[in-house]
Amino acid sequence: MYIESFITTEEIIPDLIEQTISTIITKGVQVIECSDLVQNEPNIIILNTDEFFRLLEILRPAYVFLYRGFFEPWDAVRAAFSEEEEDSEQDDEEKPNLYEQFVELKRDVIERSIQICRGTYYFEIFILREGNVVSCGYISSAYQSLLDELNSFREKINEEAELIKRLKSEQKISDENLMKEEHDRLAQELIEDPAFKALRGKRKRCVYVRNKYGESLFKSGLYRRPDPQADYMDYWLVALVEKISDVIEVQNII
Repeated sequence: MYIESFITTEEIIPDLIEQTISTIITKGVQVIECSDLVQNEPNIIILNTDEFFRLLEILRPAYVFLYRGFFEPWDAVRAAFSEEEEDSEQDDEEKPNLYEQFVELKRDVIERSIQICRGTYYFEIFILREGNVVSCGYISSAYQSLLDELNSFREKINEEAELIKRLKSEQKISDENLMKEEHDRLAQELIEDPAFKALRGKRKRCVYVRNKYGESLFKSGLYRRPDPQADYMDYWLVALVEKISDVIEVQNII
């Protein structure tokens, strides 16, 4: 069975570590610091400090292990937003700097975590006994507060991103509906326009429509030639003229 739990503390973690080490040493027990911590599936018993020290006197081990969890708040904040900014679909000019936004809003939380953690956000002490591990651990409330603020901020950003995405999708549908309405309106007008019908060739008809309606014409941002010898024109304009020309051609046959 594997259990992991830490006691949250308001105390400065490095100071609390030194106090705990001093207390353990006075009991004639050596403290060996671990450079790494791998927890698979040991039998771990979690105790508070008083319980741990009482057990220490009962078991009288020759040594205990101590592990420090190192933490640099500024690096943690930068790392928290690096993935979101890389995955953002917005252009670089439109992309918000989430790191700067968070720092501006929560600088006091970051600075408090720096003051309280001082490079270490938690520590844990282990006694090895007959295949079991007895553990006493503390984690900084300042670290927890910063983590909570980061998670809350990221959730809010994600919710806003989803809202923007949904609004853009709705706007796209609205634009497409307006474009269809505009397409149908212009098609009806041009089918009944004698000057348009008198012109021959898609290029001339495209130039006529462009000159007649000017800036009010919908622009797709894509371009194609109405015929191989013509200059490039807006894709939507060419498609409109082609459709109307086909209708007029059918009318003439009938």
